[in-house]
Amino acid sequence: MPSRPRLLSSLFSAALLALAACPISVSAAEFSDVPKSHFAHDAIIYLANRDIFAGYSDGTFKPDAKVNRAEALKIIASNFIPKSQTVRVKSVDFTDVPDDAWYLPSLVWALPKKIVNGPPAATSFYPTRTVTKIEFLKMLFTAYGVDPKSFNDIALPLSSDVTDVKAWYYPSMRYAVATATTIVPESGVLGPARELTRADVALLLYRFTLYRDGQRTQELLTETKKDVERIITFLAKGDVRSAEYASARAILIARGALQTDPDAPIVKVAVKIAEGYRALTRAYRASLNSDLDSVRKLAADAATLAGQARKLSGEAKVLADQLEKYAKSFSDQARK
Repeated sequence: MPSRPRLLSSLFSAALLALAACPISVSAAEFSDVPKSHFAHDAIIYLANRDIFAGYSDGTFKPDAKVNRAEALKIIASNFIPKSQTVRVKSVDFTDVPDDAWYLPSLVWALPKKIVNGPPAATSFYPTRTVTKIEFLKMLFTAYGVDPKSFNDIALPLSSDVTDVKAWYYPSMRYAVATATTIVPESGVLGPARELTRADVALLLYRFTLYRDGQRTQELLTETKKDVERIITFLAKGDVRSAEYASARAILIARGALQTDPDAPIVKVAVKIAEGYRALTRAYRASLNSDLDSVRKLAADAATLAGQARKLSGEAKVLADQLEKYAKSFSDQARK
């Protein structure tokens, strides 16, 4: 049985972080209750300056206020329905939506696009209910025409609270992870059912907007790095389940970067390294089941991926050598 991988304090070389982050202009609008130290400051200012997410007349933004479903839909619709455009308002067949509802234009716009489910599938809209993270993500991605089959070749549990790959919300959460629209915190949970505040909504919308503009590659590489480091840490502790979650996310995030910058050698390296550590994680699981043939095969796969990464870029040598070292250790132990 292979020995547990040794915990390293530093795994990725500076090469993985070589891409410079695109600067985001933060100017004009500021809010008295959103200091520069606030986690969503840049997101809030960015969206406010583009009239996507407004503050209040007293100069506040109220970042901690909860967002209901009607408000969430209007925020998304605002980027599609210019203020100068008139939406023909008509009644809808929801039992909880009055004919004079302030959000009716957004709802009329959203229904034919299947951004929200209407009758007969759903007879209530629940406009005043606080929107959850996954509800907002699904509405957002549908509005922008995201293919729910994006990254369909990856159907793996992503965290302790996102394990059912057949759940209705899984494609949206998978896409959110792949694009770094959502980022797993140190707790390791993605929180699909978490109720959102105005700051939360701003941050998700901001990250998605940057990804669509090709400005999230740096963050995607950083998040790939974090999850590969987590794999090493978890395997060192014998926590193979958490390592499996991290390895699935690492591949997904690296593929997200590849989708935006397919010709960048360092992005291709990130994909190979992530796939290599996924193979090692599977080898560790096989070792627990005393399936030594699978251990040897998966270790060989990891070594091959390390070699491919090395060929893609000379800057990948440190990363590839480390992966190859682990692969050899697994293979050697499986032969004892």
